[in-house]
Amino acid sequence: MPKGKYNRESKFENECFPFFTVRRILTKAGVKRANKEAVKEMIKVLEGIGLEIAKESNLIAHNSPHSLSFKERETLTAEDVAIAARRVLSQDLQ
Repeated sequence: MPKGKYNRESKFENECFPFFTVRRILTKAGVKRANKEAVKEMIKVLEGIGLEIAKESNLIAHNSPHSLSFKERETLTAEDVAIAARRVLSQDLQ
């Protein structure tokens, strides 16, 4: 961190999602006020969902029939992530 700069988010640096970014998402969703615990819980939820989507994306990439000679593909694509997100989020709704 540059000298003289104050980082308001430094308390939450162990989180994958910055505290104030998640608070901004809540505000965009219409939340007028959220306490610190609510934002931290939202961070945990987003991290959990993100991890599940990442795992599913990885499985899709490795098992893709579009892979050359049916070898495991190492590069994750945006399509893999979109498919995985639909799968994971639809499972949560059932």
